Amino acid sequence: MTVSLPEEKLNKLKEQTLSLSRKPQCSIRELAHVIGLIVSSFPAIKPARLYYRDLEVCKLAALSSSDGDYNAIVYLSQLARDSLRWFVVNSHLYNGTRISKPSKVMTMTTDASHLGWGVVCDGVSSSGLWSSKEQAMHINWLELSAVLFGVKCFVHSHNCLVKVFCDNSTAVTYINNLGGMVPSLHAVSKSIWEWCFAHHCVLEAFHIPGSSNLQADSLSRQYNRNLEWKLHPTVFKWISNSLFVPDIDLFASRLNFQTSVYVSWCPDPGAWAVDAFSFCWREFKPYIFPPFSLLGRILTKLKVEEVPDALVIAPWWRTAHWYPPLLQLLVQRPILLPQWDELLTLPQEDFLHPLKDVMRLAAWHVSGITYRSEEFLQGQPAMCSSHGVQGQKSSTQRLGNVFVAGVIGNREILFKQI
Repeated sequence: MTVSLPEEKLNKLKEQTLSLSRKPQCSIRELAHVIGLIVSSFPAIKPARLYYRDLEVCKLAALSSSDGDYNAIVYLSQLARDSLRWFVVNSHLYNGTRISKPSKVMTMTTDASHLGWGVVCDGVSSSGLWSSKEQAMHINWLELSAVLFGVKCFVHSHNCLVKVFCDNSTAVTYINNLGGMVPSLHAVSKSIWEWCFAHHCVLEAFHIPGSSNLQADSLSRQYNRNLEWKLHPTVFKWISNSLFVPDIDLFASRLNFQTSVYVSWCPDPGAWAVDAFSFCWREFKPYIFPPFSLLGRILTKLKVEEVPDALVIAPWWRTAHWYPPLLQLLVQRPILLPQWDELLTLPQEDFLHPLKDVMRLAAWHVSGITYRSEEFLQGQPAMCSSHGVQGQKSSTQRLGNVFVAGVIGNREILFKQI
């Protein structure tokens, strides 16, 4: 069973909002009249509450500056005009609110600290850090953002009831009221509900004491620095222009991704997928900057799946077990990266990588297609030794201003430098 607006009232709402949206200014009385029409649609058009707030803010500000004169002029903000246009385009699509709740239920607990956020949904958890800019926001904004990240991480099925348990009463109120009058908090609430409406889901928020929210609280305070290092964006752009432009970042988070499409370690609000090892890479041109302990497994996957092109960031460690296979997959000369203090950065703090003085990173263009790496190798210079006797040079040897990455057979692989 649903509650719907009659066709006549729906058309009137659309006509009035369309007319007002075309005006840069109007009287406060005219704006109040349209707001009244919108408020009367609340029982039938569930998202209407989300989009009337910006109009109400304009009205109240104008009344305050005009000493309550409803005949005074109000200038409509861009947000207000966007809200009016929403009713023109979408009111008929959302006309009809179900009285009964969906039978499928998801349960989610969320929490935020000034370090990060944590979410637990039906036994599966996710967490992450705030950016430096986000850290400076009010705790109410952070708590609402934790809910937003939670629904983006876990709400992907349609027609379900999402029960959110949170220990912040302001966040609970803003969710259940579909927003409020504080613009920054309303903007996050709008994003939460827009995600849920897009998935035809209903959201209910409940307040719980902090003592009952221990798991999400613990997640919001966790910090694994080793998973958040990011190559300096300028350097990434340089090597992409020199080698090739990747189309997916396989080991990333919402704070350190280098391409718009990325894969995360755990559920992430912006990730295209979770767990890079869970799908085939053959159709992609991946950028890979992983924990170095995974490099052997990564190179094997590239080879087995015959991935045409991959850009790997790895250290120049000739004694590592994965180093010879890395050389064997090369299809271009690797690029030796500069030893900048800021070559690797963290999203939250001015912290230098502990190995910056002893580790030299390089960008390696590799391929899992055998003939491509063989063709590249044949084009590299042959080693020369005195008296016609060939010997293998150390991979740390320097020839003038050029470093030798390594030797395969009698072929030297030289680094390029930015």
